[in-house]
This record gives sequence, C-alpha cells and structure tokens, in this order.
Amino acid sequence: MTLLSVRISVDYPGKRDAVDQVAFDIGEGEVFGLAGDSGSGKSTIALAILRLIEMRGGRVRGEIRFRGRDLSHCRERELRQVRGSEMSLVMQSPASALNPALRLETQFREAWSNHAKAPWREARPGVVALLRQMGLPCDDEFLKRYPSQVSVGQAQRVVIAMAMVHGPKLIIADEPTSALDPGSRGEILALLRKLNLERGTAILYISHDLPSMQELCHRIGVLRDGKLLSCQQVTRETTSLVSVV
Repeated sequence: MTLLSVRISVDYPGKRDAVDQVAFDIGEGEVFGLAGDSGSGKSTIALAILRLIEMRGGRVRGEIRFRGRDLSHCRERELRQVRGSEMSLVMQSPASALNPALRLETQFREAWSNHAKAPWREARPGVVALLRQMGLPCDDEFLKRYPSQVSVGQAQRVVIAMAMVHGPKLIIADEPTSALDPGSRGEILALLRKLNLERGTAILYISHDLPSMQELCHRIGVLRDGKLLSCQQVTRETTSLVSVV
C-alpha cells in the first residue's frame, strides 16, 4: 500500500523548476533511496515533503499525498501535527538538529510533549527502552549530558531516537551518515535497517553514497539538475546507477 506519493515541482525566487516534475511513491515499510550530486535537488525535495521549503523562500507546485491526505493543501497547524509524529526528519548534522544549550533528557521531553498529552514521567521508560534499542547508554548520567558531551555517532543515534519517539510511519533521512567516520556510518546504516525490519518504518534515504544505498534501499531514484532520471529496484547486481550519480 502506498504511504507517500510525491508529484511536485519546486520554485525559488529567481529560479523556476529547481525541482522539475519529480514523481515517486514510497510504500508502507519500504526504504526508498534518492541519489544525486550536491545541488541536484535532494534536500529540496525532503524539505518540500515536510512543507518546510516555504521557510527558505521556496514554493511547491503539485501534490504531496501522505496516508491519502494532500499535504500541499494543509495549513501550518495541521502540518505541525504531522511533523514529528507521523513523519520525522533526520538531518545530516546532529549538531544542527540538537540544541547545544539543553540536556538530552530535556530535548527528549520537548519532543514528546509536542505531540502527546501524557506526562513525561509516563513516557520516560519507553524512551529509555528506545535508547537501549539504539545501542545508547540508557542511564540517568547519559540523559543529563549536553550534546557536546557525546560523540558525533552517539549524537546521530540520539537524533534518530528523537525522530522515533512517536513511532512515525516515515523517516526522511537526509544524508544521515555524511558527517560520520566509516565505523559510525556502518552502525547508523545497521540501525536504520533494524528500524525498518523490526518496526516496519518506511524510510526516504537521501544520499550521494551509492554503496550505502545498495545496502539499505529497496529502490533507488536518481536526481540530476532537479529531474528524476531513473528509478529501479535494488539487487546485488545493481551497478548501472554508478554512471549517473
């Protein structure tokens, strides 16, 4: 069953069709990869799906259907209910996603309270279990740390855990491993695969790293200059994408 259906073009002031008639679907529980060089429009598409592109002066034309509802016609109040609860974003840099002035537990508490009425004390045991699933320390000492007091790899796991607090149907992972060393990169890929397999979470995985996409994704679409050039199933023999990424 289709979870997300995208049929969009995106304009910026002075630049029409920064993304030009891009169309793709993501099924429930599917990992769909969006590949392309820097400037090809990958992150623009991610922000357009979340309807955050307007904050950067962009304008979306077309349809963004998520669970049957066209987000392109939703008001900001409705969109805020979707973001973080039904659909979450994992950014490229955990330093950009986490508030350096707040302890980790405070940030988890705020992420929880944005979409839930139950008190934090009731949610905390579930968050601790989520941290354990992410391979992170789940004691009070860890939760009292500030982002600067954890490694970059741990910080990215924290970002993913925050994205999963409300059990979203879809995670948009925008270059989630590009700021990491090879060891941490492999761990994050394994974690995303685990979330997909064990929780059935669908993932839009955005990257320019073809080997990681072949490892994680069910299908890959290739962008160039704002246009979707191809879209194909991933097999161990998938090599034809190399020439266009």
